[in-house]
Amino acid sequence: MKVEASLTDVNCQLGLVPALTVVQDNMCEFFKQIDCDGLSMVPKCNCFFVLTKTKILFHRFLNWLDLFSVKTEFSSIGKVKLGLSAVVSDSVGLVAECVQEMCAMDASSRSLRVIGSTALPEDIEATKTTEIRFQKLVDDCVESDFVREVIVNLSHLDFYKHVNNVEYVRLMLSTLPLEFFEDLKIKEFEIHYISECVSGDVLRLYTRVGNGRVVFWIKREDIVICKGVLTF
Repeated sequence: MKVEASLTDVNCQLGLVPALTVVQDNMCEFFKQIDCDGLSMVPKCNCFFVLTKTKILFHRFLNWLDLFSVKTEFSSIGKVKLGLSAVVSDSVGLVAECVQEMCAMDASSRSLRVIGSTALPEDIEATKTTEIRFQKLVDDCVESDFVREVIVNLSHLDFYKHVNNVEYVRLMLSTLPLEFFEDLKIKEFEIHYISECVSGDVLRLYTRVGNGRVVFWIKREDIVICKGVLTF
């Protein structure tokens, strides 16, 4: 792959949102190879896989037109959760590591499904080990951290007709000033998806900066539906 212009940030690099975009694309292709992508699974078993957590660590940043590759593997397979590990690398070596947690959601009731009721092949095994662990994201935002409201529209949605995983990250970063990204390098980002959002939902964005971290909350009415932490 190549860092195309559409994958660059304000520093002309493969930044956070572009990196998560290529990881998401590779993940979708990975699931397509085992016939477990949404287009395949919904007709077969009326469910699809959704992300519940994502964490990415940057070792360095790629520039425009740099060549790179992405590889996704299962790191764990449980009764209700799947673990994924994605590695972004180039000819020099490691660029970024990303771990993700997934579960299966019923396409009609939107309730959780056990992995055994999905189309995941029974002989699939976890082939990747990782030392990266998720945090609990216990930091809170308060009302004084409120930035603005956003109404979910078509541009935020994906095939499942809910807000796409990367769009939540884009919304979070949009609360920060341009100077933040010009002056600081992102080391790590983690996001927990708590509840899905659909067209017409009014989302309240909260941001708190301090001690080398940025804490993000996204709320629908008074319910926190997504949390994130960025370390720089």
